[in-house]
Amino acid sequence: MRDSPMRGAPRHEAQGHRVYSRSKHRTGSLCRFVRVMAKNVEICIAVAAYCYYKYLHIISTSKIKKPWKKRRWWVKSINRNRTREHMDRQLSELLMEPGGEFENFTRMPLADFEYLLNIVSPMISKKDTSMRQAITPKIRLAITLRYLATGDSFKSLHYLFKVSSEIISRIVPEVCAALNEALKDEIKVNRFICIYRATVLL
Repeated sequence: MRDSPMRGAPRHEAQGHRVYSRSKHRTGSLCRFVRVMAKNVEICIAVAAYCYYKYLHIISTSKIKKPWKKRRWWVKSINRNRTREHMDRQLSELLMEPGGEFENFTRMPLADFEYLLNIVSPMISKKDTSMRQAITPKIRLAITLRYLATGDSFKSLHYLFKVSSEIISRIVPEVCAALNEALKDEIKVNRFICIYRATVLL
């Protein structure tokens, strides 16, 4: 029951009693609000923690797999007649052309090409599989040298060698890494470059 001042009490005492009653009521309401909010926060934290650990459990126990897309073709028609003999014959015909056609093609003499082929062949050779023949080191080196000499796109080299652009994009970095590894002791760095690098590092 609401407290009310007694009749006959002084006016200032009655006002003070009403102010005290209002402040007491507001304090109680605030306490109830804080308790409700604290309870709601605890519930939200518990729900969030449950959802997080449930998500981790799902990720750890199952793998998201994309639906398998059936290939329309295994090899494009332009590459179907590509064989090891066909590609070797292409290079052989280029070698027999007069006027230095092979040197113009690879930007180096045949002797240098054979030298590079001998030292990088063990590093770039691939094994044949039951489904296809591996591209020979000679073709891999020729593709890479042609790319380095002309800067042709992989698509352009694809039409030239009848090797897919995807395979060429793997061949070129592999052969470049092999060449760098094989020739690292024969490369002479300009001493001014070394001095400049040392100065920059300091």
